[in-house]
Amino acid sequence: NLVRKLKSGRSVYQYVEVAACPSACSNGGGQMQPDDPSPAAKKQWVTETERIYRSVADEHQPPEDNSELGKLIYDWFGADGLDSAAARQILHTEFHGVAAEVNPLGVSW
Repeated sequence: NLVRKLKSGRSVYQYVEVAACPSACSNGGGQMQPDDPSPAAKKQWVTETERIYRSVADEHQPPEDNSELGKLIYDWFGADGLDSAAARQILHTEFHGVAAEVNPLGVSW
């Protein structure tokens, strides 16, 4: 599976983000929530958010073909764009493992 390939270094990916929230990231903890906390309002909010997301996704355009994005990248990072030192410094990150002090056998799923 993908996790095993990542751990063994056989995956073409360097990083994988998993969306485990209900309704994926359109209903994630970091997203805006409706003013009305009722379940019906939340369901309507998620439905509308997903509709908007899908309407944009249907008009798929690769980022490199978007002239506005290209101008923005040029304005931010100069002629070297995403290959510039500034882009590497701002957009790239490093993983720093944190040792878990919790016994995984004691966790109740």
